Amino acid sequence: VSALRAARTFHPDGTIITGRAWPLQVEPRFAAIAQNLSGTVLLRLGPGIDSRFTRQGLPLVNPPNIAARFTSPDGKNLDLLCLSPGTRIREVIPALFTIKRYDYFRNSYSPLVRYRTPDGGPSVWFRLEPKNVPAFSAMAPAGREDALKEAVAKNYVFQITVRPLDEDKYVPVAEFSFDKFEPDMDQEALAFHPFEGRGFVPYGVFTAVRRIVYPLSVAARPSSTFERTRRRQLTWGQRFALYLNG
Repeated sequence: VSALRAARTFHPDGTIITGRAWPLQVEPRFAAIAQNLSGTVLLRLGPGIDSRFTRQGLPLVNPPNIAARFTSPDGKNLDLLCLSPGTRIREVIPALFTIKRYDYFRNSYSPLVRYRTPDGGPSVWFRLEPKNVPAFSAMAPAGREDALKEAVAKNYVFQITVRPLDEDKYVPVAEFSFDKFEPDMDQEALAFHPFEGRGFVPYGVFTAVRRIVYPLSVAARPSSTFERTRRRQLTWGQRFALYLNG
């Protein structure tokens, strides 16, 4: 699909924002989790399968999403690919009917997989939750992007919360800020790797499938903005032939 589309299968376009991440005061069992999320953060925000600049033709499959890379001072990364509808796979379809699809700041986001955590901490579900909310709720793509401008201008903050598997409550363990747009970053050259990182290890059926599919998708899609533009000028048949020829 990525090869035929000449783009990512999901989230083909995004807005890149960088910021800072810092730990919160937490109870001892969450201390290693909080500390291993601190450093810098790179965010890529976009809708499901259409461009962020268009009113989606299939709105139900275009919920807002966030890809987040948390980088430690020594250069180690944890990548979380987070969806707005639900925390688990079985929750996604019902949630598609209730989310605010043009508003990044009135939804929560989850990677939909469980994680083992550093230093023998509890296995958890992650959730990213906005701490600041704009005065208006966007009702169209243009408003959604305007809200991001406000978020950067005012350094909005999201909380990173976790929930141990055998508990019901999400606990804030860290926060991150929206500090700067990165318009010159080549999004096609940017590839997230939603696997092990900084002591966190995702697991489960969805993770097992992703280990097979995700590298294939990365290899099939354009490796730069220039290459994406070139492939978009080809027919679907030409793109398929290019894929078959490696």
